Amino acid sequence: MIQTIDFWQAALENIPYAVAVLNERGEVVYANHNQQLPVPLDTGNNFLDFCYQQARISPVAARLVTGLAAVLNGDEETYAIEHSASDLDDASRSVLNLSRFVWDEKSYVLMTHNHTGAVSQAEQVAEQHKLALALSDSALALTSTLDTDNVMRIILEKVGDVVPNDAANIMLLDGDKAQIAYWHGYAPEHVSHFAEFRPSLQLTHLHKMLETRQPQLISHTSQCEYWVRAPGSTWIESYIGVPIKLRDSVIGFLNLDSSTPGFYTAYQIAPLQLFAGQIAVAIENGQMYEELNRRHNEAVSLNRAMSLLISSIDETTDIETLASQIAETVARTFHFVNCAVVLVDKESNKVHYVARVGDTYSLNEDTISLDETGIFPTAIQKKAIVYRPDLKVGPHRSELVVPLINHEEEVIGALDLQSVDRDAFTMRDQHALQAFAAKAATIIENARLYNRVQGQTEELERRVAERTAQLRHEKDRAEAIFHHTNDAIILTTSDGVIRQINRACAQLFDYADIVGTTIFKLVMPDYQDLMRDYLQRAAQRGSYQRAEVVALGTDNTPFAAEVAFSAFDRDGTDRLVICSFHDITHHKRLQASLRKSLDNERKLGELKSRFVSMASHEFRTPLTTILASSEYVRQYRDRIDDAKIERKLSLVRDQVKYMVRLLDDVLTFGRLDSGRAEIQVEEVNLISLCEQIVEEATMAEAVTHEVNFSHEMTEAVVKTDKHLLRAVITNLLSNAIKYSPGETSVDFSVLCDGQMIYMTVSDHGIGIPEEDHKHVFDPFHRASNVGPIHGTGLGLAIIKRQLELIGGTISFQSVPGEGTTFMVEIPVLKE
Repeated sequence: MIQTIDFWQAALENIPYAVAVLNERGEVVYANHNQQLPVPLDTGNNFLDFCYQQARISPVAARLVTGLAAVLNGDEETYAIEHSASDLDDASRSVLNLSRFVWDEKSYVLMTHNHTGAVSQAEQVAEQHKLALALSDSALALTSTLDTDNVMRIILEKVGDVVPNDAANIMLLDGDKAQIAYWHGYAPEHVSHFAEFRPSLQLTHLHKMLETRQPQLISHTSQCEYWVRAPGSTWIESYIGVPIKLRDSVIGFLNLDSSTPGFYTAYQIAPLQLFAGQIAVAIENGQMYEELNRRHNEAVSLNRAMSLLISSIDETTDIETLASQIAETVARTFHFVNCAVVLVDKESNKVHYVARVGDTYSLNEDTISLDETGIFPTAIQKKAIVYRPDLKVGPHRSELVVPLINHEEEVIGALDLQSVDRDAFTMRDQHALQAFAAKAATIIENARLYNRVQGQTEELERRVAERTAQLRHEKDRAEAIFHHTNDAIILTTSDGVIRQINRACAQLFDYADIVGTTIFKLVMPDYQDLMRDYLQRAAQRGSYQRAEVVALGTDNTPFAAEVAFSAFDRDGTDRLVICSFHDITHHKRLQASLRKSLDNERKLGELKSRFVSMASHEFRTPLTTILASSEYVRQYRDRIDDAKIERKLSLVRDQVKYMVRLLDDVLTFGRLDSGRAEIQVEEVNLISLCEQIVEEATMAEAVTHEVNFSHEMTEAVVKTDKHLLRAVITNLLSNAIKYSPGETSVDFSVLCDGQMIYMTVSDHGIGIPEEDHKHVFDPFHRASNVGPIHGTGLGLAIIKRQLELIGGTISFQSVPGEGTTFMVEIPVLKE
């Protein structure tokens, strides 16, 4: 629904005279750009208060006070103030009109400023009041329903109340033509022509409005050379129309017809522009609603189709089986007669049918060349849906082809849907099927990838078996290493000159010819000295060496690699070194993931340890007290009076309540930490709430502190989560009192500027040691100087997570032995 200021701007911005709207408190809700009023208007200011201040020096302001008070109080529905040139510094006389109307169950005043002319003051007042009532009724329709047809019917009826006419219509632009979309007052025989009547916008009165963006008034249509006479419209003798504008663009026209020549006047243009603004708002609301509804329907269809597909797919990776399940899902979900899945064969540049569903499909394994013309080549080459709503020949009347596009933007196939009905596929169907096709393409690609990986794994296992057999002979062993491993193998001299490489090395480093160069160019400069050191160590000692480096792969892309060095003597003449590069990028990622998991596990262990420590410490004292008190009552209840028993029971109740609070804190933290907490926005009197919390915090029997509460704010009532805000303030005040000595004071201040709430809580207590600052908001952590003061270490952790829930922040300043100040910032929430 539209907001108040948006509505007034859309409805009143194009009125050629000064217009302002006041709410029931006299505040300016809106004022258009044509301000010619005898007193200034600023949106948001209280105009009635301003008039009170100016009443002694301005006669117009004094009369405005009287008129506004009468209209705002409901004593008068309309009020007119005529003033002379001495008031406005011009040579004419003008009239200020005030009219009361109701919109969205609230009272408003419409204030206009017109120069007097042919229309008398009484007539102006009557017309002004009639306009205000029509504005109220049509605005109510705009804010109460999204049914565009109903809104347009009401607006056209209200147009007739303000500007009399024989018939009225709303035309909307459709390319270079216009079409009547809504109408009122036409005879049935005239309405029958509306569907076919689509006038061109060239050389017509409509073109003039579109080009000049200004209204058109034709007193005698028979004498107008650019008037377009529609079928059945010979009765129209005079016409008035205004353009409908949406976001600075003309989207249509509001047209009024009369059978009386010279019926309309220029004075009637301004109210029509107001209604044109309302029509634009109604169209925008309707467009947004239709778009949201369309997206919702598409999401429902897609979710239903994907649920059905997922439920039918087992763990199979057979492409034909998957394609059959996809075709079955489309046919069952979208209720189409025939559906087929075709896949692209890149080598043959053809598509072939993989699966079919439907009685009228042929069972032959047909293939279609992508070099030909037709619906499949077009869809695959353009990567877009191709729709033939009327095939004219054959058993099928309409056909839709939706390409299957993978994550690399390659077309791997298409869904082929056929129907025996003409134009059977709506835009909604096409959007939903396009989204479904993207998911189906991913499923097929995943199956293909799995099959490729499976094939590669089997191939690798075969190569490993061959390599193992060849290890019996040194020559065969070297041959296998060089030609059947995925690692890059390089044979170098002791000083790093490359003598021989395997195919994997050429692919990994993408060099045309690196034989004769040094091995050091294959790694980052920072690792070249390390490589040289390990190479020489392997060559000199004849021992096996291993190092981790950052190598430079294809296009000089760095990657983590493990390099193994192994020296051997060739023919007893010189010593060579075999260097094996193995890409360990994935291994490094797994290591990083493992380290992160271990770190999370360590943090969880620390959290559990602190919780156990807190629980054993904080629960021991109340449990001991409860046990001792109950044991005392059990043993001596026959010898002690009721008052003493009641004191013991009261002590037990207090300890139980304390334990319940501890458990509540733990549960609250658990809900916040798991994201299960919810925000409930409501209007809250911030001053009243703070005063109530301060009173509750100081009412406890053992509290001897004084809480100094101060506030500064423009609005006391704000929208926020009341329970969450109460919990934050209560926790901060409780901590300030708990960690402050005897009768010291606590300062609590609140400031609100309408957008943010700023709060500070300062105490003169024990403060927080420097080494504990970074852990203040950690759960179950307590400062090292708290001594015997009870607590769980959860209060500030809960506050921080509660504030994060509503976008707030908390910070602090503290000096040990002098006190602590916490600063909180909370945004004012919206519905």
